[in-house]
Amino acid sequence: MISAHEAAAAGSQRILLSFRESGIAKTKGFYGRWLISPEKPFAVWHRDINGDEDSSYPPDNYAVAITAKNNIVVFKFGERERKENGKFDWGELRVFDSFEMANTQKGIPFGLIAEAMEVLGVEVEELDI
Repeated sequence: MISAHEAAAAGSQRILLSFRESGIAKTKGFYGRWLISPEKPFAVWHRDINGDEDSSYPPDNYAVAITAKNNIVVFKFGERERKENGKFDWGELRVFDSFEMANTQKGIPFGLIAEAMEVLGVEVEELDI
């Protein structure tokens, strides 16, 4: 386990997320830093039968962090902003060994990982294939 001092030296901070997952209240914590924060999430809007954005439903929101151990955390949540108490109505937290692993998983929206990599400064090679 990484100590608070080691994490701070590496530019990480303590991140705590409180949310309900499958109806169960959870709080999870780790050392890392947000690449895409919950305050400015990657929003995925629902589509209607014609493929147009359906704004009658709130979007699914995603935040991405890199941990002090260089794992990738993807946090999916339903509300755009946290409530006053800092808790989310619902959420789903997934941890991956790498950007590449996260990008191949079902349920990770197109463009999310590329945007997180760009924030980190990792070059994204766009292929014209």
